[in-house]
Amino acid sequence: MEGRPFNRLQRARAYQRAKNVNDTLPFGTRRDLYDVHTEWINHSMYPKEVDPASARHVIGTSTFGTTKPYSSSILNISAMSHGAISANAIMALNHGAKLGNFSHNTGEGGVSKYHLDGGGDLVWNIGTGYFGCGSGTLQRHFEPTLFQETLQEACGQVKMIEIKLSQVREFLSHL
Repeated sequence: MEGRPFNRLQRARAYQRAKNVNDTLPFGTRRDLYDVHTEWINHSMYPKEVDPASARHVIGTSTFGTTKPYSSSILNISAMSHGAISANAIMALNHGAKLGNFSHNTGEGGVSKYHLDGGGDLVWNIGTGYFGCGSGTLQRHFEPTLFQETLQEACGQVKMIEIKLSQVREFLSHL
């Protein structure tokens, strides 16, 4: 570091600290959770009764050519790749999805036997990564036969498909 100028990130961090601005990048949200206008859901000691019909939304209609519309819950399990959590966690989430009558997004890890174990509805996340329904090493290519095989093995559990078009990753130099 001796004799070299500070890089842009180092200068920005110094300016932020001098102005008493939060200079850390959180692993989760970048929202200011202490802002007056930030909203979130809290558990309640006295929950209100909710009409089950209002907690669902139909996705796909015959008007748009959908032959199998799906009545989705407004609250579901978001995408978490099989590589990010354990097999037991995936099974527990899928069992919960079945019990709660909501869907479980597979994440980029594809549809595994653990996703199918609980019998819950699945949203199959087909991404740009290693898993999914593609082949190839440097460039992934969609494989229609692998796609059909996965749907057949799922025996109707896959209710929707989410296509992940890209993923942006930021790499910051170590300061």
